Amino acid sequence: MQAPRRLNDFWMLRWHYERGDTRADPQFPAASALVVWWTEEYDAVCGALAE
Repeated sequence: MQAPRRLNDFWMLRWHYERGDTRADPQFPAASALVVWWTEEYDAVCGALAE
């Protein structure tokens, strides 16, 4: 199950705050948008993962 892992994989935040490495900062808005999509499509996602 690749997708649920991505839902909480905010490695770019660890890079930013723990490493002080800001190279991944531009990727964060797109990655965090997945949380909105998963939330809006919760029933469909649950149904798909239960199959």
